[in-house]
Amino acid sequence: VFLASTLAQGRSLDECRTGVGFSTAITAVLSLLVVIVGTGVDLSDGSSFSLEKLAKQIGSSSGAAAEGMFLGGLLAASLSSALTVALGAAISCQSLLSVAEYDEDGQVKEDPVWGDSSWRYRGVILAPVSYTHLTLPTKRIV
Repeated sequence: VFLASTLAQGRSLDECRTGVGFSTAITAVLSLLVVIVGTGVDLSDGSSFSLEKLAKQIGSSSGAAAEGMFLGGLLAASLSSALTVALGAAISCQSLLSVAEYDEDGQVKEDPVWGDSSWRYRGVILAPVSYTHLTLPTKRIV
């Protein structure tokens, strides 16, 4: 939602609706596929669901390459989520806390405190990303 609002600048409402609808449909399909694959995990021994069991299930049914692709996708999803949350927080802070000033041509001048090149804006992006990656557990998932 944060990124869609930023990407919507200069676009029509129909284009924005199409983009958000397409991304929502893709997300729904991927979520449904994850649920379908997750139902194949054997929990007959009374244990709880884990990503390790899911990866092993994918590996046993589709091969080691599929297991590696699943783990790579899981890593990519976690990194993109960490970056998106940080970027969304920075965009929210920028839009809520910056003061718009205009030049002689009516164009918005960049706010020196919360502009894209300011250190406050960059700090809001880097703080959660740094924290997330510095505090990762040392236990291997698979």
